[in-house]
Amino acid sequence: MSMTYPAAPARPERNEVGGLAFDDPYQWLEDDTGDGVAAWQRAQDELARSYVHAWPHHDRLAARVGELVEQMDARNLVVPVRHGPRWFRGRIPAGRDLMVLEVADAVTGPWRTVIDLNELSEGGTPLRISPQPSPDGRLLAYSLDASGRELPELKVIEIDTGKVLLDGVPQQRPGLVAWLPDATGFFYMANAGPAPAPADREPRAVAGRVAGTGSGQEGGMRHAAGADPAQSAGASSVGESGVRRAPGTGAVQEAGAGSVQEAEAGSGENAGAGSGENAGAGSGENAGAGSGQDTGARQPAGPGAAARMPLRWRLFFHRIGQPPPTDPEPLNIPHMYAIPKISRDGRWAVLQVDHLRPRPHFLARLDEPPTPDEPSWQWREFITDTEHLYKGVLAGDSYVAVTTAGAPRGRLVRIPLDSPGDPDTWTELIPGGDAVLTGVTLAGDRLVLGELVDTVSRIRVLDLDGKEAGEVPLPGPGSVSSIAQGVVALGVMDQVIGCEDAITFGYTSYTQSPTVYHYALATGALTKLQGAGHTLPGLVTTRIWATSADGTRVPCTLVHRADLDRSRPQPTLIHAYGGFNVAELSSYLGPLAAFVEAGGVYAHAHVRGGGEFGLQWWEAGRLHVKQNSFNDLYAIAEQLIADGITAPDRLAVQGASNGGLLAGVAVTQRPDLWRAAVCGAPKLDLMRVTRDPIGTAATLPEYGNPNDPADAPVLMGYSPYHHVRPGTPYPAILLDAGANDPRCPAWHSRKFAARTQSATTSPHPVLLRVWEGAGHGGASWSTIVEQQTYWLAFVMRELDLVPLPS
Repeated sequence: MSMTYPAAPARPERNEVGGLAFDDPYQWLEDDTGDGVAAWQRAQDELARSYVHAWPHHDRLAARVGELVEQMDARNLVVPVRHGPRWFRGRIPAGRDLMVLEVADAVTGPWRTVIDLNELSEGGTPLRISPQPSPDGRLLAYSLDASGRELPELKVIEIDTGKVLLDGVPQQRPGLVAWLPDATGFFYMANAGPAPAPADREPRAVAGRVAGTGSGQEGGMRHAAGADPAQSAGASSVGESGVRRAPGTGAVQEAGAGSVQEAEAGSGENAGAGSGENAGAGSGENAGAGSGQDTGARQPAGPGAAARMPLRWRLFFHRIGQPPPTDPEPLNIPHMYAIPKISRDGRWAVLQVDHLRPRPHFLARLDEPPTPDEPSWQWREFITDTEHLYKGVLAGDSYVAVTTAGAPRGRLVRIPLDSPGDPDTWTELIPGGDAVLTGVTLAGDRLVLGELVDTVSRIRVLDLDGKEAGEVPLPGPGSVSSIAQGVVALGVMDQVIGCEDAITFGYTSYTQSPTVYHYALATGALTKLQGAGHTLPGLVTTRIWATSADGTRVPCTLVHRADLDRSRPQPTLIHAYGGFNVAELSSYLGPLAAFVEAGGVYAHAHVRGGGEFGLQWWEAGRLHVKQNSFNDLYAIAEQLIADGITAPDRLAVQGASNGGLLAGVAVTQRPDLWRAAVCGAPKLDLMRVTRDPIGTAATLPEYGNPNDPADAPVLMGYSPYHHVRPGTPYPAILLDAGANDPRCPAWHSRKFAARTQSATTSPHPVLLRVWEGAGHGGASWSTIVEQQTYWLAFVMRELDLVPLPS
């Protein structure tokens, strides 16, 4: 059927970017508050909702998705972390929308509430927390963000009393906290610009209601000594939102950069994981830190301006009991992202620079006595190699790291801290091989090494000299991750979280629901902590290979019913991500099981740009060779068609964030290949991304800079918005965006929708759905589940696939 879309008049505006000149007919749709934009978006939203909800099987699918999500126990799946004598975790209680942060004296509980976001939220405002307990478990630093805007406030409380020790800092977007071992202070990263004015923030969502007996406001923080303008960022770990998958969708959802603790762990509302040595932060498009370099976005005025201020990130230090700092650490960081790590004994600090090729670029000895001329610790350069990855932990007087120097899939080395970073002083502990080394974690006096063997996780325990002490027994071939969701961002995330005598981690596979485990290093005992243990019977998983345009063989994992009729093409959904060195591994189908059990084929494409096969796999799908990611996707689609598994009129493609870009490119470069496409949280206009500071920080390292004449033609060559052609029969398209998303703002989807609706000659719909109150992914539990139901209903309707009764 043909559709009548809300009118979007073309108002061409001339652009000159990176030496290229072009007219933009829908540039007026970039302004959220522009004349007619909000009304047009509401009309689009109503059209999209009415179309999907009019499908007669929508309610049946929604009921089944609800069952599948509950079976996953996804509300509770956050990997717990120990700080001092206490364990911390986050979960979303049944019947509630937001996260509760809990504490216990044992990993098995009983648990008591520290912070309940449901109680803090006023008027139903979605809240997101990134908590970081102090190493002794007494204090809690946390940033609180409202409605996914990524404009958090930084607070510190006493856990037992609720007493407020810090109620905000003068900088904007504070986050990534790294505590000193004695909890007397911490580093944090923030934008050097002023904190947003009240008019630029959500209505105050927090009334100081936290568990405990007090809420006094006392003291705060202060930069210790020394302070010149610096350039940097910071971090440590519990609940780092970062890269995660929405429940069972296979879709990477990034959250958090610019807020505290953004990657190492977290799910749902981002609580409960990470530990001092394993501090991770931001990844994929979560890179929220900056180098003090202006990202190129101009500073706007008026309400909402804070979200668009240029990013000039710095590293600050707070001293408990003193006023908040105003001066940053005196560092000149050569990258838009950095995160500090502090050794367990508090003697050393490193500043890990770059979220894609991390390295301990700066090093400081924290225990050296001050002098009149040098009142604080002194930073010096350590490992400055920008070509390779150095992802490690501080162990004694060494930095033990997985590096790709000399091994494209990684090797494990010990680097002495008192050296100038000379490779001749390094000791190789584990040589490179076929396995991809994902990272190393310190757990007591042991090293825990994460590996991928043909996209399957393996976890080995080593002594400090690299001698193998054992392998962690896993339930089967699947994926291990510190966020219990089958995703590992190789630049910043480890697969497990370590404490003095154990590790905790999440395990899942395509047919095994996520489960959180505790592994005792001394006894080798593997204990299940959380997870419903649900399996999907009657399904089979197979691997196919396709040959891409340049001759590279690319794998794809298929999941379908064992009794599926393979004699004729079946409805098939290809999902892919392929970016930012993120390894998307096997992950429980969850809601996607409704698609598979109804007779569909789920195809998980491991395209280049991801991290599944090491540094070279990532490098071969980014910057000027990003087209390889798209060609890999087409090769897999064509192989599925050639094998008779599906046909173009039975094939859909779906991706989110970087995967949303991939889906957008797919429908503009190869509209003939698909019956339907879902672009979730996408960037679709790569020539104007620099108008958004966070979007710029996330985009430039992976795609390139449109203002650079060397990059501009490459970006223009595949930027989806610029390749919409009038008179083209496009497939059905769903554009799914968050109204408050600062990484992939809704204007990308608005412009693409307007242009494609005007251009298409097919009867298939082009729909735009913008979720109010959502950022880069759903901000509340009900929104997350509703989003998954919505896009899955769209796909099943277009592929004529009827959900089975519950």
